[in-house]
Amino acid sequence: MVEFVAGTERNGAKVGKFLTEKLVFLGVIFLLMSSNCLFSKEAIEPVCWFGDHMVLQRNMAVPVWGWANPGEEITVKIAGQSVQAPVEKDGSWKVTLAPMEPGGPFDMEISGASETKVIRDVLIGDVWICGGQSNMWRPFIDVDQKVPEKDWKMMPGPDGEHYPKSDQGLEQIRLYHVGHNGSADPVQDIPRAPTWGPFERTRMNRDIAPESWRVCSPDALRNFSRLGFFFGEAIQREIGVPVGLIVNAMGSSSINQWASAEVIDKLLERPPSPIKPVRYKENREEKYSGLFNGMVYPLIGFPIKGFIWWQGETDTIDKEPFDIEAYPRGTFKEVITDYRKRWGQGDFPFLFVQLQNHFARGKGMNVRDYQMQALELPNTAMVVTVDIAGGVHPLNKYDISQRLVQAALAVAYDRPLLFSGPIYQSAKVEGDQIRISFSHVGAGLKVGTGLFNNKLKPLSEFSDSNAPFEIQSAEGKWVKADAKIDGDTVVLSAPGVTNPQFAAYAMSRTDPENTVLQTTLFNAEGLPASPFDSQTWTGLKDPKSP
Repeated sequence: MVEFVAGTERNGAKVGKFLTEKLVFLGVIFLLMSSNCLFSKEAIEPVCWFGDHMVLQRNMAVPVWGWANPGEEITVKIAGQSVQAPVEKDGSWKVTLAPMEPGGPFDMEISGASETKVIRDVLIGDVWICGGQSNMWRPFIDVDQKVPEKDWKMMPGPDGEHYPKSDQGLEQIRLYHVGHNGSADPVQDIPRAPTWGPFERTRMNRDIAPESWRVCSPDALRNFSRLGFFFGEAIQREIGVPVGLIVNAMGSSSINQWASAEVIDKLLERPPSPIKPVRYKENREEKYSGLFNGMVYPLIGFPIKGFIWWQGETDTIDKEPFDIEAYPRGTFKEVITDYRKRWGQGDFPFLFVQLQNHFARGKGMNVRDYQMQALELPNTAMVVTVDIAGGVHPLNKYDISQRLVQAALAVAYDRPLLFSGPIYQSAKVEGDQIRISFSHVGAGLKVGTGLFNNKLKPLSEFSDSNAPFEIQSAEGKWVKADAKIDGDTVVLSAPGVTNPQFAAYAMSRTDPENTVLQTTLFNAEGLPASPFDSQTWTGLKDPKSP
């Protein structure tokens, strides 16, 4: 041991050298321990998220891939199947399993000349990716929120009402949380239990991004997405097959960070960027494509049932490093199209939550309009939340999840359900009035307070029914409008406006700084109409009425 004596340069130098050597040594040990995907000693290594308790997608061919010693032959066995593939010169291998019926548990055996690895307790069912930003990943044990009583009561456990003092049925739900990882280059593997970043993020990753899947339980749920669990639990209960939930979300993320470089290059009209996938790379904050590279790219090819998505809040922020023009350029729609092309499964269901009731008209509607635009793509559904969800982080995730479930049952499982509230389709000027037409009107248009408290009333009985409706005069001034339901349309007019130009609903055009939007229009099934402005939104090119 070197003894430090104040004022002694020679001993101080020894201490400095000693500490430097120790820090370098500890740093190497830390890297070896924390980056086990990169520095594996195993002869056979499947990608990180092939592990115990996983769920494989039913009724689809399932690729299984990873790394091993070049020149070996890899055999994968599960549920009576046995498939082989050689290890390529770069150490990679890939086999493809034939489609399997729902069931399990099974063991998956992966063997080569030097090692046999067994992955246990594998289920065959439906896999859903839960993507977006903080409203998707926020768990039951939240760092800065008081979880509503209803959400707690729906959580399994001794104090819950949904599974009173029992974990019955939870073993059919499996949980995986992708650790937060950005990269300048596409990476082929996901870090296990990543440890980069500030303390808060380090702690969160350690808690919610374990080295493998978890069997759903009250304990595992404490650090898992509330929205994701409520959605997955209802799907499992309704469909009756195992459900795997992969949360792939990061707070304060922009849509540009979830878009591939190819999408960004296309939208910015710039030459294609050179793309060179790497095995694994430590986190970097990237304005464009970083989260796609580090968190989405490694999952591509793993069969899924579909996506649920909640993102957009960050894209209302007009400051660096965020790009306020991302949604107007059509990035969200392009992201969905790009993901589907890369997965190679056709138009898998993509269900998303529209921006909630919090953001001022100019920025909030900028995002909401272009979220609606994605409904032009097949097998999409949008959950409108302006009637029940407010604030940057709405607390009532259960209510929102059940609207996603209704959309999933209709779009992904072909049940004959109405899954959307009225969506603006067109506006027609008729003298001193404007007639608004909608898709998804269901059994008719109503005014009320929505699906979850069942207090729909006719327009004439609603004291403040006109509050959300506005029209623009020929002089360009927005004024409050009187509204009348006429069949499947709404007719707007206003005293003194003889030649109206445009119409708006739940936009607060007359008070642009107002961040609390009023909503009163629903279909008879209780689903809310989406906000719209006919001046900036011309309607869907191919609206899909149920």
